[in-house]
Amino acid sequence: MTPSMRPLVIVFALGGLLSCPSHAAQDRRSVEDGQDSHTANSAVETGPAAYFLEIDYPPDGALISDTNCGAFIAGRAGAVISRLDIAIVLDTSRSTIHPSGSDIDGDGIVGVRAPETDGSIFDSRSSDPDDSIFAAEVAAARRLVEQLDPKTTRVSLVTFAGDPRLRAGDPPSTARETPARTIQPLTSEFSQIETALERLLLEIPRGATHMAAGLDHAIRLLADRATSDPGRNAATERMIFFFTDGQPTLPYGPEREGDNIREVLQAVQRAIRDGVRIHSFAIGADALEGPLAVVEMASLTGGQFVPVQRAGDLATAVADVSVVRLIEVNVRNRTTAKDASLLRTRSDGVWGGFVPLAAGVNEIEIVARTSDGKRTRRLLNLNYERGAEQSEIPVEITAIHESLLADCLDSVKRVRFELEQRILRKLRLEIQRERLRARQRAASQRKRLRISVEE
Repeated sequence: MTPSMRPLVIVFALGGLLSCPSHAAQDRRSVEDGQDSHTANSAVETGPAAYFLEIDYPPDGALISDTNCGAFIAGRAGAVISRLDIAIVLDTSRSTIHPSGSDIDGDGIVGVRAPETDGSIFDSRSSDPDDSIFAAEVAAARRLVEQLDPKTTRVSLVTFAGDPRLRAGDPPSTARETPARTIQPLTSEFSQIETALERLLLEIPRGATHMAAGLDHAIRLLADRATSDPGRNAATERMIFFFTDGQPTLPYGPEREGDNIREVLQAVQRAIRDGVRIHSFAIGADALEGPLAVVEMASLTGGQFVPVQRAGDLATAVADVSVVRLIEVNVRNRTTAKDASLLRTRSDGVWGGFVPLAAGVNEIEIVARTSDGKRTRRLLNLNYERGAEQSEIPVEITAIHESLLADCLDSVKRVRFELEQRILRKLRLEIQRERLRARQRAASQRKRLRISVEE
């Protein structure tokens, strides 16, 4: 590989810049400090956070030929994580049979409340089970897995829902009474995750919301697997994606709200000790009415708390959470003053887009922003020339190139993409507002129940 063909990389840490030695002489870069995001003092400590912005394609100074979409530019950005283990924790309590209010399965029919045979509207399921809240959880899990790289990431599935007849200390008599289950152990074969999710969709949600059991089970799964694989453990970041549509009602029953929350907070302390970061998703009105447990599990471990008012927005919301702490990447042609179109950023930090070019040399600016408010910038020169021979696109980014190219060339897909981006921007604002309200409700709930986060 010639020097001009090397990917451009910039790595920086909270304590200062860490430049890649092979590019030290030719790199032009700047870092601007932004505002720090909210994190708790007791958040999981993973050492000094180092970040990178890498341009995988095209090389600096490349000749770009005629293109209807613009110049394809792609790379990676975010926190430096060599390996990642994720436990996806799904709420399978009875309330998740309720309709999500959206067409989750895309069949053109939106499921509605269908009373049970006893006529109870309080236990009504979705007329289309594939449009239920649980189906929305499964769709979100699928969307997350699509955003991850199996070469560096392993994923597992855990479910939780306790038998309301059992109280703390009572042993379950059947497998379904077990308050938390491993549906799929950690694997980098993501087809196994899909198979496990398909099996789960055949089960009928039941039971009450035993959050502490689900959290504890996932923490043990991540810790035990890491212990059995010391080589991976040394450089592995562990995190949980936790979905729920309710408040903890077990192990002590709904009448002991404070004790149930304390059980969750004790599990959170174990997550902190094991270095597990938790991203929590509160789905719907009930979860957001008393959000203390889900707010604190994210805040105390340095994860993100994501309030989702409508279950149908869950897949979009989960895809917007970066496992490498990346908030956004912006690509702009400074020569033409035009931004990239069809720009996509995956949860694992892979980004790509098309940027329009003018004849001659174009200066392209790429800016990455991380969750702690840090920004890093890269400048790239591209030369537009008719009929120029294109360099080969690296194999690891061909998937995002093909997806973007299909969206660009298909006008219907392009309109859909632009609509998705508008919806995403609106959802982000809604989540920010709801997050503030949820934190206020959590503070009120904490005061009412006399719960300290140190518990």
